[in-house]
Amino acid sequence: MSSGVILAVAILAGAACPLHMWWQQRHGRQSACCSPRAESQRPTDLAGLHARQEQVAAQIADLETAGRRGAPAGEAAHG
Repeated sequence: MSSGVILAVAILAGAACPLHMWWQQRHGRQSACCSPRAESQRPTDLAGLHARQEQVAAQIADLETAGRRGAPAGEAAHG
């Protein structure tokens, strides 16, 4: 009986992370445990790195602004 419960908990725990990642991606949020960008999408030159740095800085500012207003992340720039 107890081994069946342990097995069921292990299966549920193994399915929880992929389901959570799918749910977050579906709602426009990036999961904390998402896979890194593909090599072809990573900037390799200095200008590309600066552009990516500006994108990340804008995302951080958006999240900080939304956090101060109490709005959900991603809605600060839209409304």
